[in-house]
Amino acid sequence: EKKVIAWTDGPESCIWLQNGVWEYDNQTKKPKLLKPNYFARNPRTNEKVDFLNDYMIPFWKRISRAIRAEIPNAIMFIEPHIDLADPQQTEVPNLEGDEVGTGIVWAKHWYDGLTLMTQTTNKLFALGTGTAYIGTENIQKGFGRDISSFHNSTKRIGDTGNGTPILVGECGIPFNMTPEPWLPGQNFDRCNYAMNNTMSALENALASYTLWNYTPDNSNAYGDLWNIEDLSIFSKDQINADNNKDLHGGGRCLPVVIRAYAYKTAGIPMKMSFDPYVRDRKFTFTFQSDATVNSNETVIFLPSFHYPEQKVNVMISDGHYEIDWENQTFKYFHSNSRTTHHIQISRARKTGSEYDALKTSEQREEIEMTGIETPEDAEKSVEKARNKHLDTA
Repeated sequence: EKKVIAWTDGPESCIWLQNGVWEYDNQTKKPKLLKPNYFARNPRTNEKVDFLNDYMIPFWKRISRAIRAEIPNAIMFIEPHIDLADPQQTEVPNLEGDEVGTGIVWAKHWYDGLTLMTQTTNKLFALGTGTAYIGTENIQKGFGRDISSFHNSTKRIGDTGNGTPILVGECGIPFNMTPEPWLPGQNFDRCNYAMNNTMSALENALASYTLWNYTPDNSNAYGDLWNIEDLSIFSKDQINADNNKDLHGGGRCLPVVIRAYAYKTAGIPMKMSFDPYVRDRKFTFTFQSDATVNSNETVIFLPSFHYPEQKVNVMISDGHYEIDWENQTFKYFHSNSRTTHHIQISRARKTGSEYDALKTSEQREEIEMTGIETPEDAEKSVEKARNKHLDTA
């Protein structure tokens, strides 16, 4: 029988063998466990292991000291461990200010657990933190509240009581849903729906995040080539004759993954949303300016993916704006006449029935020249498109 040895220097080099956790039984020719509770007890105190305090916190401190010895201003991203044996265990460390330093970010992962584990999605029902959410809007808002709670939990870290910044260290959806979206007669609608719930929840929480993942050699058959997972927003199997020369060729769920968003705010973000399902592709952003910020420039990513004609309707509460289509950026410069500022951007409407809601030829001419329409008409067009989507969902 062909066997593979996991130790380069033979099994005698195993640290657990050297510490008496197991031994090799020469009679049975099999390993024999000698200390079954070795990992359940602290070897120094013989007390039951508290993984967070016995292992994670010392590890974080040691790593932080080592890195900051070379990079004093390094920002440390720390995340909790997963203890399936004790899921109610406190996961946030209780760290004093001098132990934390000035650059700690809580980088906990977040997933729609029911979708991730069952590899399917339900448009009417989802499970959140300790509760169930019914209906798409409640699902997105509920998930957003769950993510927002991450910051409150970090108040155990440091001395100020204000907690630390958060980054959702991982989030995404499984693309190997049942039935698989790439099978004949199937499409990515369910994947788009699930991904939009995740993205909308992150927007509701105003959270920074890293989307999991991009795997360049992903395939429909084998997914991400790790742990039977298939979460990549790209797959070589989605490249075809129509998109093989396209920047977005091979992309999955790109209509909901690629979104307009504010990536530089001259103040404090209050609310942000983007709706990829409506024809207008409406983006809204509200923030409060901060007098301590030495700038009045807020920058929004305006993807050509959603605004390919480079014509948009813009409504702002005050100030003025500039659009740099080459760099896909919308720059807004707020005035000092108010502290709360609003921005709304949507696709410009140009022809046919899209003009029906407008009352006068002067208004039509104004849109043709400036891309501006009244807030009332914008809301009507968005609501009409949304209702159409809900009817067909």
